[in-house]
Amino acid sequence: EISECLVGSEMCIRDRCDMYTIVNLLKKVESIVKDYYSGTLVNNRTLGKATLTLCRCYEYHGTKWNIAAGLIDQNLVRVMETKDPYTANILKQHVVLTDSKNNSIDFRHLCATLDGYLKEDSPIPKEWNGWQGDLTTFTNEILAKTNNSNDFDYLISVSKDWLGNPNSSFPKEDINSDIDAENIYRDLLKNSFNISEAFRNYYYNNRNSSRFSIFITALGGRDEAFQTLMEGPSDLIYLGIGDYPGAGKIPTSIQKGAIYGTLADFVLARICLLYTSPSPRDTR
Repeated sequence: EISECLVGSEMCIRDRCDMYTIVNLLKKVESIVKDYYSGTLVNNRTLGKATLTLCRCYEYHGTKWNIAAGLIDQNLVRVMETKDPYTANILKQHVVLTDSKNNSIDFRHLCATLDGYLKEDSPIPKEWNGWQGDLTTFTNEILAKTNNSNDFDYLISVSKDWLGNPNSSFPKEDINSDIDAENIYRDLLKNSFNISEAFRNYYYNNRNSSRFSIFITALGGRDEAFQTLMEGPSDLIYLGIGDYPGAGKIPTSIQKGAIYGTLADFVLARICLLYTSPSPRDTR
């Protein structure tokens, strides 16, 4: 059982956790959730969402995440900590899922994104929980690094240096997490919101090896995907993210074109479809 693995949890965290360990971890959390709601009338979506909430509760919390993904049931958290402290201890750590291709996925980031996606009647677009939110933070980071430059070539150069960099706000493990969240979310809509089953189907069947192709196909193909990535989030998102100097201001079209285009090229390059982003006009 996962608890036996978690006795040596420092080894698991330091050396990363494989997909089998993660699926077993999710089964343990699901069991806690089902016991907690036993005897009450709740649907499968509620059970699945509660599982994801427990998995993200120690890192992704506070006002922003209360709005994006919903409130955390602190009583449920206490039940988990009492009934299964080993599982709770793992979820307090930075858990990195290593897939069959040895790619890294930030597990709690993935769960938080999915939790937001499953929130019904959300006041924000679901993608703000995932790739669009991370792209916004990354854009603010690049503008801070370049002193709010409007030089397209310079912005492209700096963005390429930092996108996927482990020291940036948008490292590869977060990119993988965002793409996997999009793909797993569509699976959850088909499998009655069984979280462990959705993870098992996705990672055991090596669908993760085609994560970018699946993502692009779901967006309508390479041209539509490129357009979606270049459009990015609504400008309204910038009014609520202020983690970097100068944040809270809407970027110019040149700035968005350079930075968003870097992400679009990165995603499409994963399936060997390289794009050269056009230089947009500055419409400030």
